[in-house]
Amino acid sequence: MRMRVAATVLVACVGLVSGCSPSADDAGSTPLPEDVTSALETTLAETMREYDVPGAAVEVCAPGYEDWSYAAGLADRESGKEMTTDLVWPIRSVTKSFTVTALLMLVDEGKLSLDDPIDNWVPNVPNGDKITLGQLAAMTSGVPEYTTQAWVKDYTADPTKNFTDQELIAYALAEPAMFEPGKKAVYVNTSTVLLGEVVAQESGQSFAEVLQTDVLDPLGLTSTEYPATYDDWSG
Repeated sequence: MRMRVAATVLVACVGLVSGCSPSADDAGSTPLPEDVTSALETTLAETMREYDVPGAAVEVCAPGYEDWSYAAGLADRESGKEMTTDLVWPIRSVTKSFTVTALLMLVDEGKLSLDDPIDNWVPNVPNGDKITLGQLAAMTSGVPEYTTQAWVKDYTADPTKNFTDQELIAYALAEPAMFEPGKKAVYVNTSTVLLGEVVAQESGQSFAEVLQTDVLDPLGLTSTEYPATYDDWSG
């Protein structure tokens, strides 16, 4: 049996690793078959070589089987530190699902509506009087992307820089709207940055605090956190 697996990692939540969480009924005591784990290891090694990936970690959670974790390569080429299965990772855009979850919780509490315009919270957004929170969540707002040439230049100059939400939004606000709200669907990182700002303002807490108390803690994601800076998870 041969299974294809990407050399990226199965990770969870903003600067952290969350393991698989099968239900008690799904968890098993039977190890994954050796031919399966061997195929996974071989495919991971091949993909790492093909894309020059220094290190990777993978976890497989299959109903009826024990969880299987595996790490290969280096976590840091410069120091020679080996990759481990418990290394802390950033999960990048997986954070968007948590952001929208926090937003929908505020909707359920009656504190806001998905039909509310973004300019109720953030001024000067192109078409901000027409762009709704729901359109931002659905990626149909037409709001400009913050990953502009200016942002790329600043990020390249210092990849460890911790950009605040306000700084990211400022990059976007310097650009024109991409299209009229609701006319297209285009994946834009700025959308959930704006929604995170809405969540923070409406809750009266930082986004990190809301994420921890309202989303991560109730879900039992004890290995998941929202780090404030690059150093919080990289060190």
